[in-house]
Amino acid sequence: MRAFARRCIGYGLAVPVAAGLCYAGFVWQPADDPEFAMTQAEIKLLFAAKLPPKRPDGSVVQEREAMIADAVRFIDEAERLASPTARTAEFRAYVEFLRGNAQAAAAGYARAVALATEPEERGDLVLSEARMRAIAGDDEGALALLAEHAGELLPATALAARLERARILIRLGRQAEGVAELDAVVATEGVAGEALLAAGQVFEQLGADASALAAYQRAASSVPFANYFAARLKARAGDVDNALGMLERAMTDAAPRVRSLVESEPQVWASCAATERFRKLFPEMEAARPGR
Repeated sequence: MRAFARRCIGYGLAVPVAAGLCYAGFVWQPADDPEFAMTQAEIKLLFAAKLPPKRPDGSVVQEREAMIADAVRFIDEAERLASPTARTAEFRAYVEFLRGNAQAAAAGYARAVALATEPEERGDLVLSEARMRAIAGDDEGALALLAEHAGELLPATALAARLERARILIRLGRQAEGVAELDAVVATEGVAGEALLAAGQVFEQLGADASALAAYQRAASSVPFANYFAARLKARAGDVDNALGMLERAMTDAAPRVRSLVESEPQVWASCAATERFRKLFPEMEAARPGR
C-alpha cells in the first residue's frame, strides 16, 4: 500500500505504471472482497494518471474519466464490504488530485492520516497532505503541517519532507532556509539517489550549478538517469567531452527518456550536436544540427 503513495505522490509527483499491464479487459464488476476491490481501484487510478485530462482541442479525455469513475465504484465497494480505512481515504484523496481538486485532496489525505495506524503509512500520508496543500496554494499550511509531524516521520519520509520544505521555502522567497534544507538532504548519510536527483534539480533551478552537479554525480551511482542532468550542465558550460560521456552513461539506463529530453531541448545541445559521438547517439537529431 505504501508503494502506491510513493508511486503517486513521489519526489516529482510522477506516476509510473508497471510494464506489462494492459487496460483492455479491466472493466468494472462488483467485488466480493475488499482487497480485490482496492487492487482494481489502484489499477484504474494508475492508468488514469498516465492520461492527460484534456486533448489538444480542449475536449475531455473520456477514457480517463471512465477509469476514475470505475475506481470510485471499486472504492465504494471496498467500503461497503468493510469499514473505511486509511487506504480507502487515501485513494479517494488521490481521485480528487486527478480531478484537479488539490484542496479536496488535502482534506482527503487528512482523513487518511486520522485513520492510519502504522508509522510509515501515517508519515507518507502527512507528506501527501502537505504536498496537496502546497499545490492548492497553502504553502504556509503545508510548512506548518510538516513542522507539526516532523518528530514522527521515519528517515526516508523525513528526507522527502526536507525536499518538500526546500521547494516551498524557495517559492516563498526564503532561499537561505530552502538551501539549508537542501544541504541537509545531500549531507544525509546513505541518502537515496532519487533524493539526490531531486535536490540537484532544485539547486539547478536556483542557479547553483556547482551544487546541482555534485548532487547529480552522486545520484548517478544508483540512478544512472541522473547523468542526463549532469551532462546538460556540462554542455551549457561548453565542456563537450564530459557532457557526451555523461549522456552515454545516461543512455545505458534510460535511452527513451534521454532521447525525448534531448529532442525537446536542442538549444542545450548545440555545442555537442556537430560531433561524431553525438550524431551516433542521436542520429534522429541530424536534421536539427546548426547549419542544416
